[in-house]
Amino acid sequence: YERTSTTVINAYVGPVVHDYLNSLSARLEAGGVSGPLDIMKSDGGIMSAEVAVRIPAQMIESGPAAGVMASARLAALTGHRNLITFDMGGTTAKASVLEDGQPTWTTEYEVGEGITLSSKLTKGRGHALRLPVIDLAEVGAGGGSIVRIDAGGSIKVGPESSGSNPGPACYNIGGTQPTVTDADVVLGYLNPDELAGGNLKIDGSLAIDVIDEKVAKPIGTSIHEAALGVHKIVNAVMIRAIKAVTTYRGRDPRDFAMIAFGGSGPVHAVGIARELGVSTVIVPPASGVFSAIGLVTAQRDFNFVQTAIAPLDSGIDSVADPVIAELKERALIAMDTEGFGEADVDWSYSADLRYLGQAHELSVEMILPVDADQLATAFFTEHEKAYGYAPTDGRVEMVNIRLTAAVREVEQVDPQFDIPEQSDRKSRTVFFGSDTGLIEAPVFNRAALTTSPLKGPMIIEEDDATCVVPPGCTVTLDRHNNVVIEVS
Repeated sequence: YERTSTTVINAYVGPVVHDYLNSLSARLEAGGVSGPLDIMKSDGGIMSAEVAVRIPAQMIESGPAAGVMASARLAALTGHRNLITFDMGGTTAKASVLEDGQPTWTTEYEVGEGITLSSKLTKGRGHALRLPVIDLAEVGAGGGSIVRIDAGGSIKVGPESSGSNPGPACYNIGGTQPTVTDADVVLGYLNPDELAGGNLKIDGSLAIDVIDEKVAKPIGTSIHEAALGVHKIVNAVMIRAIKAVTTYRGRDPRDFAMIAFGGSGPVHAVGIARELGVSTVIVPPASGVFSAIGLVTAQRDFNFVQTAIAPLDSGIDSVADPVIAELKERALIAMDTEGFGEADVDWSYSADLRYLGQAHELSVEMILPVDADQLATAFFTEHEKAYGYAPTDGRVEMVNIRLTAAVREVEQVDPQFDIPEQSDRKSRTVFFGSDTGLIEAPVFNRAALTTSPLKGPMIIEEDDATCVVPPGCTVTLDRHNNVVIEVS
């Protein structure tokens, strides 16, 4: 079933991707751009446009995957090895985890429903995709998510979005529905006059009017309490995505720091971290376009899989060795078409394993030469993490062998960003709840921060994103210009 579903997904998105990439290639050529056109894949690698046209299903969730790969680079720089990645844009929020600095991958994924996620624990919500994918969860919650009052008088947020056009009401380009962005403007978290460094003029009075008329009055509360309710409800929706890649996978969020990016991520990250017990939030430079950094630093890779069914206790090397040889031969042929040879890549192998009688597999690293004990130990460890138990006396069966040939990374210079000095001290009125009421919070940019801790509340305002620091938190700037928030 999963293979059929994957084939149907590939066929469904194929014509659109084909037309788009052909048009893009033609426009680049006409514009004098002669370099190769590479496309991000869902597993965090890149592929040529020609391969993308043949296997477009590999592009599904490629944007979120780029953000995870950028987070992996940050983990290597900062020493934060266990990270929750939180990416919130205008329409969706995405979450994944890094363990020991490395992304987690899955070969079972479901797309096309209210939550898009790996399907180790849930089945039937969406369309099955059986391809290597970074293990992440995605929900319809973003800055443009539309707020409504349901028949029971409760606030509901998303998954419908105003998009960028007509956009939130405060954009003043035709939007008439209240959105998360409008609520954040009312709360003082976002600049009520302009965003994107002044490139996007907004009208904060329109946000006040639409939140008051369509949220506060219908539920009989003050406009600030109504806006805070919207903010907390969308946070709860996004917590669902984070739990899908942590607690639902047997991971405790308190064991992780959080990296927040996307245009809206740093606005909501600290509130979400508090709910989950996460003690540190990191906001990288260029956080609003952080996924683009992941794209330009990603490696090209080639992935192949072959069925190889055999119980681990029955001499699996006789089954595995010829399959590995066949996979490597297929990889070398594919690499040759794109100008790469065996010496250009790093080889890695994994095996999909399950207990005899199970319907679904877990993928674990396979070390050559094939060793049944190594595979069994890795499987028990992963099964314990995923499901909470792992009987070591159960018989384990190998189902598939996977090969990844990753082109060796050329030496890269980490991007440097010029941060303009703050010319004047600013502040604005913000609302964090009835305990504090309306308070004045300083508005800084990143250049105003140092390694000496500053206490919240404060707003850190930049061209590409805004970071909200509630009372009780402390903020420092590390040597890589990351904003580091200690949550309390």
